[in-house]
Amino acid sequence: MAETATGVGLARMNAILRQFDYMLEQLAGIKDYDKRQRYLEVIREKHIRAFEFYGVPAGSRKAKELLRVEIDWDKHNELMVRMPKITINDLWEENVSPDIRYEVRSFRDTCAARKLKIDWCFWWSDAGRKIEGELDKKLGTHTIPKGESIQPPDAKPSSYSLDIQELSAHTSSDQ
Repeated sequence: MAETATGVGLARMNAILRQFDYMLEQLAGIKDYDKRQRYLEVIREKHIRAFEFYGVPAGSRKAKELLRVEIDWDKHNELMVRMPKITINDLWEENVSPDIRYEVRSFRDTCAARKLKIDWCFWWSDAGRKIEGELDKKLGTHTIPKGESIQPPDAKPSSYSLDIQELSAHTSSDQ
């Protein structure tokens, strides 16, 4: 396992991409490196704004668990101007935030304990929606017709907006 040195600077976009790469591998089950790289390229172009991971009982389209992870591209752009690099510490194993690791592990463990299958989808950003057909071809995806998508759970979902302190802080004095 690779370690991350304390106080290392990491480019903000690379940090964001690493979080999504980890989730695509761990929750979406995409083990193929090249396929994950295609998703990351589309994220880098700011065409995806959110991923939703569902815990779904066998034979059902009604989720019992939901983890939504989204990125505010406007906030990201603003922070990129002032702080293009972030400082991470040794809790960031392989450049993955401990917050993301915890959320992924908790969601995966909850789904396993409840015998739920993990399914997932993503949401286009406004820019992505404009070229959705082209992006679908690139990723090998398609828009799910209304009524066929997984229904969210009745309870409030776990929602995570990539508000990782190191990624979201303007400066250390803003805390």
